[in-house]
Amino acid sequence: MGDGAEMDRVVAIKDYRQAKARRCNVDGEACRRAVTRTYHELRGRGILDSRAFEAGLRVYCLRHPEVPAAEARDRVAAWISDELGQ
Repeated sequence: MGDGAEMDRVVAIKDYRQAKARRCNVDGEACRRAVTRTYHELRGRGILDSRAFEAGLRVYCLRHPEVPAAEARDRVAAWISDELGQ
């Protein structure tokens, strides 16, 4: 019986993540704002660029664990570069 409950839990988590990803695809600006706000707030407090970037990346990865690490890094880098006008 434990196997069925565990499978239900796994399916529920997968459904939740897919629904969250769909919401972000509909309004991708919410994720972008969260990432860039994290970066800018940390930079404004004197945190090193690399650490602020890593914090923004962590925010993105928490919201999108299904995205491969390299793709997440590229997306966050592009968002931050756009914000900085580079």
